[in-house]
Amino acid sequence: MTDTIPRRRERFASIVTVARQHEAREQVLAHPGDVALVERGTVRAAVFQCPCGCGDVLVINLDPAAGSAWRHRVDGEQLTLMPSVWRDSGCDSHFVLWRNEIYWCGVTEEDIDVRSWPATLRAELKGWWQAWQRRRRGST
Repeated sequence: MTDTIPRRRERFASIVTVARQHEAREQVLAHPGDVALVERGTVRAAVFQCPCGCGDVLVINLDPAAGSAWRHRVDGEQLTLMPSVWRDSGCDSHFVLWRNEIYWCGVTEEDIDVRSWPATLRAELKGWWQAWQRRRRGST
């Protein structure tokens, strides 16, 4: 009997760089533990399978010239995305990708104990949130 329950990924194994989005999709379908960065002069997108185990391939825009974009940082072989990824369709997963590690979020603050997250992650999220609020107040 095969296990049909999706398994949540806790971390991504490696980052690969490709030039085209179709190459990224092929890479992550063949190697579900990878994140593929699409780079043509600048990093355009991060492509990976949803860490919830549903099998969906997610394409995260990292290029502000193409519209709303996630902030990203690559430290060696570790990728961080800010803010969190919250799917509003399909599996409805909500998570933070920080240094290749997946930190699951809930719908409300009561759904997860963020005190168990690393202090540096909490500080970075707090800094991002404060900067976002300042930008928002400045644009209204």
